[in-house]
Amino acid sequence: MCRPAMANAMSSGWHLHQSLCDGDGNNLFASGAEPGLSAIGEAYVAGLLAHAADITAFAAPTINAYKRQFARA
Repeated sequence: MCRPAMANAMSSGWHLHQSLCDGDGNNLFASGAEPGLSAIGEAYVAGLLAHAADITAFAAPTINAYKRQFARA
């Protein structure tokens, strides 16, 4: 859980880095010679966006985390 806002201190947020590699360790999100995401990377991000509301239960499982997430809305 993130620490509460305090005078002269900034609260921190939780984030998660994700990667997808093949059996040889090659990055499947990279498109190769071109900048940007590969087709697999685009599909992966589309899946994350499509299921973002459901994923919130795992990414922000406490009441305080949920309140922090949606207090800005």
